[in-house]
Amino acid sequence: MSTSAEATEQLVRLVLTLNPVAPHWEFTAPPCATQSCLIGWVMTKPSVDAGVPDAVASFLSRVLARCAMVTFFCEAGHKREYGDEAVTKIAKPTGLFGSVVNKGYPLTSSQNPAIVQTLFDADGFSWTLKSQRAFLSPPSILPELQFKDVDTAFNRPQDLNCEKMLHEAHVLGILLPGVDGDFAGIAAFSTEFWANFMGAIEAESKAKNIPYSIVDEVNFQATLWSLN
Repeated sequence: MSTSAEATEQLVRLVLTLNPVAPHWEFTAPPCATQSCLIGWVMTKPSVDAGVPDAVASFLSRVLARCAMVTFFCEAGHKREYGDEAVTKIAKPTGLFGSVVNKGYPLTSSQNPAIVQTLFDADGFSWTLKSQRAFLSPPSILPELQFKDVDTAFNRPQDLNCEKMLHEAHVLGILLPGVDGDFAGIAAFSTEFWANFMGAIEAESKAKNIPYSIVDEVNFQATLWSLN
């Protein structure tokens, strides 16, 4: 994700728009979400490479780790590298036919920001190609994800049952890539989690002196995402 050319890029500010509806964002949040937002980032210069700039990935990872246990698609292996700071599992289908068609989804759960950040360039689950998802559960609590729910999130996230995710899987929200991975979307399944998420953005913004603003969708569309 990082290159020597990209090292000169700096995150200037974040811009959020609430409950976006325009289809060109390709933000497929489930309609049952209590609140959603699309997050964009203004950089000092245009990105050299595709994907989320390191400064943005780091900022967002710290925000997520402040308010949730983060479970995302990733080939199992972090447990060996990070010890007890990550939990890996495979959400497997049931039945012989299911196991032949789909071997399951490898998941990694962590609240370590450095581990969380790997979701933005995880092998086999490209953020840029919109194949990454991150399930957000209460801090220190692993979600109880069933294969069917994970498969729906991967293929048709707009069809997720928010009540089931909240009360049975203990998933408070989901992180989704926007068009070309150039934006990050959050869908919250409870008002309490939404408040905690916005509080985490506020805290991280103050800690790193990176401002953020909330604008309507028209002004979000008109935002210049680099200073030059």
